[in-house]
Amino acid sequence: PVAPLARAFGFAAILGAGAGLSSIVRGAVPVALFGVQGLGARLGRLAGIRNLLGAAAPFLFALMVAQASMPLALAAMLALAGAGLGALIALHRALRRVGAVPPLRTAPTPTHPAR
Repeated sequence: PVAPLARAFGFAAILGAGAGLSSIVRGAVPVALFGVQGLGARLGRLAGIRNLLGAAAPFLFALMVAQASMPLALAAMLALAGAGLGALIALHRALRRVGAVPPLRTAPTPTHPAR
C-alpha cells in the first residue's frame, strides 16, 4: 500500500504540473492555431467559457451527488474527462492532417563529434 503522504505528494506534483502546462498552453496554442489577428477577443471568449464552467462545476457536482450518488457523480466526471481527452486526440489528428501541427520528432542528432 502506498503511504498517504506519498499519495498527497503525487497528487500535488501532478496538479502543479497541470497548472503550469495550462498557463503556457492557454496563451501559446491559440496563437499557433489562429494567429495574432483577433487574439485578444478570442482569448477573452475562451477565458469567459473557462470561468463560467469553473464556477458551475462544484455546484453541478454537488447537485449530482445529492440527486444520485457519489459513485455515479464520479463516473460521470470520469466520462467527461474521457470525452475531453477524446476530443483533444481528434483535434490533434485533424490538425496533423491539414499540416497545422508538425509530427513529433526525436531528439536531434549531435553535429559535433563525440569526445
